[in-house]
Amino acid sequence: MKWLDFDPHTTFLKLKAVVYVVATIFALAATVTFTIVCFTSGLKLNFSSQGWNNALEIFKVPLGLLAVAIPLIALLAANHRSVQSKAQMELTQFQINHTQTNNYVTNYYKHVDEFQKYLGSHHFGFTEEKEGHPEVAYPRKLHKTLFPEARRGILTVDKEFIITFIADLEKILSITSVFEASYYDKRLQGCIDINRKLESLARKNFIVGFRSQDFPHIVHEGGVVKSGPTVREIIRPIGIIATILNEAMLFDETYDVPEILRQLTAFRFDLVPDDVPDNSVNYHFKRQLLDQTMQWPDDED
Repeated sequence: MKWLDFDPHTTFLKLKAVVYVVATIFALAATVTFTIVCFTSGLKLNFSSQGWNNALEIFKVPLGLLAVAIPLIALLAANHRSVQSKAQMELTQFQINHTQTNNYVTNYYKHVDEFQKYLGSHHFGFTEEKEGHPEVAYPRKLHKTLFPEARRGILTVDKEFIITFIADLEKILSITSVFEASYYDKRLQGCIDINRKLESLARKNFIVGFRSQDFPHIVHEGGVVKSGPTVREIIRPIGIIATILNEAMLFDETYDVPEILRQLTAFRFDLVPDDVPDNSVNYHFKRQLLDQTMQWPDDED
């Protein structure tokens, strides 16, 4: 019933519930008083102490009804204050949430701008002329990929992204076994698969220029590679993509570099054979990656 609603913006004495309750009690008390006066014989005005005592005895029912009004009004007043307090708390919480949302938005755009400046001015350490000019084509899109919850104030690298990225790298690294002598019969398809997966990985993360513009096509006869990109040219983009994304994630100071990324970013790709991967090539990339980047424990005293 709407008349029982306690509007926190309405003064206490103007509340319908208060008006109805007080009016009802006074109406009942008046009705009872009128009934007593009409149906009680011998009533006379007597202002002595005896008269007042008799009045209290005769009119104890209507007086009792009026007395009930006092705690009821106190109860209604307490409930009204409670409703007002709740409304004030909700308003305060709304203001806090609104301020927090505004702070999130402000921090988000500041984080995006700083991330873009960070990538734009960052030197990734690529020095070979054949490498072209690897860079992130759309820093804001990469930011959205790395920090999908940034609008909500979560400015840490997405863990799911790291897991997926590492899984993609592991798949590509597993294919590099085709450069070993025992897998020569799978070499051509392996080279094609590595190039295709690297292109997909780079495109998904908005990286361009990770290969030289004159990257040669693979020429083969009967499944045997005759000319085309060298082993170094095929493998080097793995390190370039890994380095760019690892450096981008380091924008988050809490980011802990996974072991495989530490290895790929520390590996000397200039030592990879710069030979066309024909059947004479026997190169164990994963073994070289592990041997060259192995971390030795500190000497104990």
